[in-house]
Amino acid sequence: CLPLNPLIGHWITSGKMLDDLGKTFNGIDIYEWVAGGHFLLHRWDVDMPDGKNQGIEVVVQREFQELCRPLV
Repeated sequence: CLPLNPLIGHWITSGKMLDDLGKTFNGIDIYEWVAGGHFLLHRWDVDMPDGKNQGIEVVVQREFQELCRPLV
């Protein structure tokens, strides 16, 4: 069970800021498995109202394994 698999791929991100008079943001998010599927790498590149925001996030797969357990 890999509960994070639906995130894998390239995503176009856009929306409106709720606290900034409706200003918009646009960007891309990329999710991919690394290190044999033990880690999920998330990269983003987003144009925010106050400038460009880029970054990376690493998620450990084992932290989500409990989502695969039966609920009985």
